[in-house]
Amino acid sequence: MEISNKEKEYHHEPHMVYSCQYHVIFCPKYRRNVLKDGIDVRLKELILE
Repeated sequence: MEISNKEKEYHHEPHMVYSCQYHVIFCPKYRRNVLKDGIDVRLKELILE
């Protein structure tokens, strides 16, 4: 079930309610380093927040 608010969407499952505001996709097709120069460290910090 989904409930939409003007600002957020809340998803309801048994025993939980969540709102996922990020969608990150990693495509390994080209296999080049795109997370470099400290971007990887900052991304890990944001994910673990």
